[in-house]
Amino acid sequence: YIELCKVISAFLNTQTDEKKFIFLRRYWFFDNIYEIAKKAEISESKVKTTLHRLRNELKIYLQEEGYVL
Repeated sequence: YIELCKVISAFLNTQTDEKKFIFLRRYWFFDNIYEIAKKAEISESKVKTTLHRLRNELKIYLQEEGYVL
């Protein structure tokens, strides 16, 4: 579990501040899309698109690190 957390943290460190903010607000703080958009001052559509792309990128990153999904 700790190793997985380190890998996810390393992945997030490769992302922009905005992408990290969106990811953490959704999956760490459990904010809804509306709340994230409001806090980041971006559209809900951009939040949804960013989260979708981040999930896809994270999946590839985890597979490259040897995690089977």
